[in-house]
Amino acid sequence: MPRVSRFDIELGAFFEEIASDLARFECAMQTGCKPGDVWIEREVPLGDGYADILVEPPKGPAFFVENKLEYPAKDILSRIRGKYGRPSESVDRAERLAVLVDRKTIEGWSEFEAGLRASTVKGLKVDVWDVADLPARIQKAFGCTIPDLSRSSLQDARIAIQQAHWRQAFDGKYGDFPAAGALLWHFSPWELARLHQKHGMEPAQVLEPRLYNDVVVLMADLCSFSAYVRDTSDSSQIRRRLTEFYTLARHAVLNAGGMHYQFVGDEIVALFGLHHEPTSAVPRAVRCARSLFDAGTSVSQAWQRSLDRVQPSCGVHIGVAVGDLNLMSLRPFSRSPIGFIGDALHMAARLMGEARADQAVVSNRFYTRLEPEHQALLEEIEPIEAKNVGRIRGWRFTHKPRGA
Repeated sequence: MPRVSRFDIELGAFFEEIASDLARFECAMQTGCKPGDVWIEREVPLGDGYADILVEPPKGPAFFVENKLEYPAKDILSRIRGKYGRPSESVDRAERLAVLVDRKTIEGWSEFEAGLRASTVKGLKVDVWDVADLPARIQKAFGCTIPDLSRSSLQDARIAIQQAHWRQAFDGKYGDFPAAGALLWHFSPWELARLHQKHGMEPAQVLEPRLYNDVVVLMADLCSFSAYVRDTSDSSQIRRRLTEFYTLARHAVLNAGGMHYQFVGDEIVALFGLHHEPTSAVPRAVRCARSLFDAGTSVSQAWQRSLDRVQPSCGVHIGVAVGDLNLMSLRPFSRSPIGFIGDALHMAARLMGEARADQAVVSNRFYTRLEPEHQALLEEIEPIEAKNVGRIRGWRFTHKPRGA
């Protein structure tokens, strides 16, 4: 495989998606659970930086995965030592660390491997994932053949994995469904599998135009985004950071069992509870929000390191509301594209505008559905005057970074 460019975020994000999917499905096969029961966080705060991936199966120990294809051997050891070389709350959550590398590009492999194991805190086991082994592992996990992982074949690899996800979601049925790609963009394959297996839903029923009651709407966007763009002279850096944020934010939504509705500039809109009970939708949204805070801070800090001017804020701010949404088809006799309308969308947007960096402002209806221990973390704010919505009673939560 050709050497990965240091600034090729698209390729790096692609391999992290592959690593996440493999970890999820291999854990499911090993422990006998469903893929959706494996919790996978990305950009987990550590003492010095962020872990690429943290895998927590329902049974058995958790483990980290680091994608280090783009770095020379000395940099890999330095970065692993900085992240995992001393105990921390986050490092102590896992039993082992898997490091994805391209073995054939590393000279003095024995010395490198020994250095890798010596760079981690005592008790953290180290596994090496060679990129050359990924096609065979993908074949075993997804049942699709990928000849190699060269740049020329990555688009075919993406299509093959998507087709495998679709087969797993609907037990090999509905292979000719025209909006398969759209559903897999909005939902995770394990959530689609849950809807099919538990509720007997066919693909056309997942986003059926109708009224959906008590939907949790979560909106999040990057703080000071216009300032970051203004002070970035290299347009490829803007694309790199936005692609990184889009990837991490969508993962946070799907990982929590939500629906990724859409991106609007630097903003993500997520929905919870379309097909879940309200009591389940609220904790899923909370878990998603925690991941979004970490993802936003990671992206902002990485962006700041490339700029001369210090930006006024970093991370994301979040608004959350609950209400009924009406799903519309945007074309007759079509399930893609689709659009939602409802006051909860306007309310979440207005609440998000009241939140500062590392804050979420939620509606009173959402607050009343939180567990008491979560309610205790919020403070009531002055009613918000929202145009075309009215006066909103809201509650503010300030996020404290984890893992330091």
